[in-house]
Amino acid sequence: MAISMILDAAGLSPLDISDYIMQQTDISEEPVYTSGPCEGVSKRGTPIHDRLQTLYRFSVPLIPADQATYAAIEKRCQMSEMACTYTSMTQPEPVTLIGQATFSRAGYVKTIERDGDTQRIYAGPTITFEGWYE
Repeated sequence: MAISMILDAAGLSPLDISDYIMQQTDISEEPVYTSGPCEGVSKRGTPIHDRLQTLYRFSVPLIPADQATYAAIEKRCQMSEMACTYTSMTQPEPVTLIGQATFSRAGYVKTIERDGDTQRIYAGPTITFEGWYE
């Protein structure tokens, strides 16, 4: 089953970037725990837990693509908050998180001619989304 990811899933114009995900490598999902001020250890050495929330971080590398494609994805990642639907390793159905996306650096690879148009190709970016379940 292919990994899917839809940015701004609840918005007016969701952006499905599933076709641009490098499907075989470096896909990761992890919980991010936030602890409160009462966390620590008692005088007897017993742990004191004070978990406030659990966020989830989902990260996927992207395949090489043209400048216009990466510009559209990066612009969507600039949003302050959005819904993101993706294929989770912990759930049988795609999950939706509310949070923020980040777009890592992309490097120039080459320029190609396609249908009489010159396009710059970039590679290497990763999309990371961190948020909470809707």
